[in-house]
Amino acid sequence: MSSMVSKNENKDRLSTGRKLIAVLIAVVMAVTLLAYIGQSAEDASAKSRKSVKYWLKVNRVANVVTAYKYTNGKFVPYRAMVCSSGGRNTPRGTYHTLRRYRWKTLMGPVYGQYNTRIHAHYLFHSVWYFNNHNKATVTTQEYNLLGHSRSHGCVRLSVMDAKWIYENCSIGTKVTIYGSRKPGPLGKPKPLKVHGGMAWDPTDPDPRNPDFRLKKPVMRISKHKKHTVQYGSKYNLKSGVHAKNVNAYQDLTDQVKVLKVRKYKNGKWVKARFSTKSLGTYRITYSCRDRYCRGVTKKRFTIRVRDTSRPVISVPKDRTVEFKSTNAVREVTAKVKSGDVNKTMKVTVTKPSGTVKKMSYAEAKEFVFKSQGKYKITYKARSRNSPRKYASKTIYIKCWKDAVIKVSKKDIHVFTTDKRADVRAKIKENTTIKDALKIKSGSKATVKLSKGAPYKEGEEITATIKYKGANGNTVEKEITLKVEAAPDTTDETQP
Repeated sequence: MSSMVSKNENKDRLSTGRKLIAVLIAVVMAVTLLAYIGQSAEDASAKSRKSVKYWLKVNRVANVVTAYKYTNGKFVPYRAMVCSSGGRNTPRGTYHTLRRYRWKTLMGPVYGQYNTRIHAHYLFHSVWYFNNHNKATVTTQEYNLLGHSRSHGCVRLSVMDAKWIYENCSIGTKVTIYGSRKPGPLGKPKPLKVHGGMAWDPTDPDPRNPDFRLKKPVMRISKHKKHTVQYGSKYNLKSGVHAKNVNAYQDLTDQVKVLKVRKYKNGKWVKARFSTKSLGTYRITYSCRDRYCRGVTKKRFTIRVRDTSRPVISVPKDRTVEFKSTNAVREVTAKVKSGDVNKTMKVTVTKPSGTVKKMSYAEAKEFVFKSQGKYKITYKARSRNSPRKYASKTIYIKCWKDAVIKVSKKDIHVFTTDKRADVRAKIKENTTIKDALKIKSGSKATVKLSKGAPYKEGEEITATIKYKGANGNTVEKEITLKVEAAPDTTDETQP
């Protein structure tokens, strides 16, 4: 019996020992896991700090939170938020945010929206609510005291501002708490007021909020923004367009968008793509939306793309044309950066007689050179959109009729004793040419004979006379000569 009791006691002791060992193992594993989790949290925090975009500065005296945004290598003031700190109950110093809570139970117990832990038990959170998850139960008494030190140490904000920090400032965001009577570089926004014992926060963007009162962004277009743009130049559509969230003194310029582009064509505005390489009048519609405010702000601006460049006129060299030929603007072009302005060209023609005629480009195309001589032609073209800018060029054109060949055939005698060169010489000596209003000898003509020496009496020779006139055309004349017997050269006076 005693031996059986002893065995049972041993079994109980063994069981108890095993339980203690299991508990110790569980405790060790839990401590190890917590240490690992803590190390992981520290690592995550360190990583998040590398990607920090904002720096929050809390003025616990003036009760303003100013968000600084990291831009171009430095932090610049970006957004101002009225708050209720705890005054001296809110600890001074620099911290990094640790955690976020959508809804959280606060001292009271009461409840806050959009909570972000700054340090220890100090949080950014909305003004507290009587009922958890009931947005219609914010305390009006405390809400109406935003801007004054009222909390036990946390930083109370409107829903809009608490939500902004909750959604935009990553875990690890730097927070500096200090005290100064000066609110900060952006100033201190004016808080809204509510009525009754409980109410909705008028900044809560929840679509069900019956008392939402945040103002839409205010957009402004600089008076220095150019209404007129030079063709082909660089132009930033968004330059000079500014937007601001007046609820938080926040610059929203980077959220301005080009909503619509219209171009005026054929008496109406049509959808288009803006380009400085397409002349015309454009109407640009800008928009700006802040996700924490309802509605979109829109503004219109008119831009005219014009070409005020000085024209460049290209003309051919002085030349000669045929009599009664047409077109006084052949191979003549006038161009500006946006294209040709030929049709706007003015042409002045001074005829050989001295008569001056002014005409349009279309008329100059139909102009007929009816007089022989030298024409002076001046071309003048103006800028497409700047009449004071113009270009002018002058050329000279000569106009001549075809040359006329005249041959005195009766004075030409071809003998059987003549050589080919003799015949050519005789023909040239008895040839005259009328060209460019002048009479010229036939020495500049070319003569081609149908037959060569020796010549037989009575046979016929065909001669072709050619001459290239001043107008560039070659004229020719054909004559037929009959070979005569060589004259007797014997001296009849000798015995």
